[in-house]
Amino acid sequence: MFEDYPREVVTKDGTPILIRPLAREDEQRLNDFFARVPVEERWFLRQKMDDPEVVRKWMEELDFNRVVPMVAVKQEDQTIIANVRLHRRESACMEHLAHLRIMVDPSFRHQRVGTWTVSYTH
Repeated sequence: MFEDYPREVVTKDGTPILIRPLAREDEQRLNDFFARVPVEERWFLRQKMDDPEVVRKWMEELDFNRVVPMVAVKQEDQTIIANVRLHRRESACMEHLAHLRIMVDPSFRHQRVGTWTVSYTH
């Protein structure tokens, strides 16, 4: 499923990033990422992802057949700068449909990070 990863891209400002599946070892990086999301934008999130306990539970229950979580990370230090989750349908008659959730670090918006991360999520 993830043979084509990580994918290397460069943002419009020249920052080298990797797009790759989320790993269990990313828990603290994911907490740090959601902490940088402005409070006024957190209502877009379906879960309270700025709560470390919610992130911990979510990480413990990762099921790549149900949800494909991808991250964009800065190559220099592995800081997560975008999170994309592709929520697949469980019903066989609807397996061709999915729900996509994306959040990009405010300091990396308008750098094509979201576009590339979505493009490389499958």
